[in-house]
Amino acid sequence: MIVDIVYSDNMVLQRNTHNYITGQCLDNEDVSIYFQGTRYRSQSKNNTWEICLDHLKEGGPYQLLIESHECQIIWEHIYVGDVFLAAGQSNMEYRLKDSYLGDEYIHSQELNNIYFFQVPRVEYREKGQSYPRFEKPHWKEANPTTSGNLSAVAYHFVRTIRQYTDIPIGIVECNKGGTSASCWIPNKELEKNIYLKELYIDQYFQDIQDQSDEDENRKIDEFKQSLQLYMQKVQSYKNNHPDHSMSEIKKAVGHTPWPGPKGKKDFGRPGGLYETMFSVIKTYSFASVLWYQGEEDVKYAEYYDILLTLLIHKWRSDLRNNHLPFFCVQLPNYNDEKYDKWPILREKQALVSEKVKDVHLIVSIDCGEEFNIHPIHKEVIGQRLGKSVLLHYYNYSIQGDAPTIISIEYIDSKLYIKYNQNLYYKGENIQEFEIENHLVRKPIYPELKDGTLIFGIDQDCTQLLYAYKNYPITNLYGINEIPIAPFRITINKNV
Repeated sequence: MIVDIVYSDNMVLQRNTHNYITGQCLDNEDVSIYFQGTRYRSQSKNNTWEICLDHLKEGGPYQLLIESHECQIIWEHIYVGDVFLAAGQSNMEYRLKDSYLGDEYIHSQELNNIYFFQVPRVEYREKGQSYPRFEKPHWKEANPTTSGNLSAVAYHFVRTIRQYTDIPIGIVECNKGGTSASCWIPNKELEKNIYLKELYIDQYFQDIQDQSDEDENRKIDEFKQSLQLYMQKVQSYKNNHPDHSMSEIKKAVGHTPWPGPKGKKDFGRPGGLYETMFSVIKTYSFASVLWYQGEEDVKYAEYYDILLTLLIHKWRSDLRNNHLPFFCVQLPNYNDEKYDKWPILREKQALVSEKVKDVHLIVSIDCGEEFNIHPIHKEVIGQRLGKSVLLHYYNYSIQGDAPTIISIEYIDSKLYIKYNQNLYYKGENIQEFEIENHLVRKPIYPELKDGTLIFGIDQDCTQLLYAYKNYPITNLYGINEIPIAPFRITINKNV
């Protein structure tokens, strides 16, 4: 009998829902699980088995026993609490030990009763073997020995909610740097949408339709060499300028060579990581998904709302929870010299949070670094994720969301935008507002009265934009220290 790799000692099972334990064994074999004084049974079919545990009592540690005719497995230190899925690309993957003050947080001893599991970052499978190869993963307790490799965003998220609840918390990491959302969706789903099929399926595979395995291996070797030369260049610059930030280094040296070559071994291929990573945890149960991704999809930003919505619906279906909350980090400010579409992607992220039920937007427009796509400060984003989850999942009465617009009125050549909370700004005046007339933009500085912004608008102005650029420097906040979200609105003078 084999149990799937996502289950082990130290795991946290999700309270108040069904929990499925799965594995493989001989066909038609009886499998039993004993947990919290209850015996659960199932019989294998097609050499697989699944047992559903429900009505679990919050707490722990407990013992869990799995038994079949051929063997018995006993797991210790099993907990029942809340489990969060930390998913996305490199900024969710970014480790605590590499983040700002990471070493201090690692040794702070602030966390207790926190456990995490990291899905192996398998890039491809060939002849039954996973690459890169990995040791069987296990759930681990977060402590000074282990937490350095934990997602920095997830760490600061847990640190925030731990101030309000002492129940066991589990973090499952399913993330990989440099990945489009299309990597996390099966191809058959992407093909159902004409735009996603053309952009993510057809274009990718047309580029490699005549590529041999030898061609791909040669391109991979060449890419590794260019990456190695780049890292040597970065290290040399660091040695000569030890006080420079990563943003300054990137500005001087240039950006990391990207992307790598397309092919069967490319983890960036559409649908690839859905099969090699997400499938590992699709039987697990979660309280919410923490989603931090989008940088790799800026190229096709106009279609990101379609892509993200598809991912949310597919994951909810696979995870057997049609109302599973998603907490999505809106991309921070960054000076992308290749694509000037970051404001469009942020706009699409906001649109999904407005249109799809139980999707919540985490505004982080003030959390970036100009030339470093991986900002080292992860504490603010983690804290804002935590506050939003405390508000929407735990139902605490806190100001956990960014200020939101509740009304827009145009009266006597003035535009009034009212928010649901009082606002304040840092500095001499409010920055990053622009008005547009016949595709020409110019700055505009509003008056602020409590939670209302007041603009003097010329008759021929058609749009009002806020922080609608790759790298805006914003200074307008709500009373909860969370900035207002970037936006672009059409000025309706008939309102």
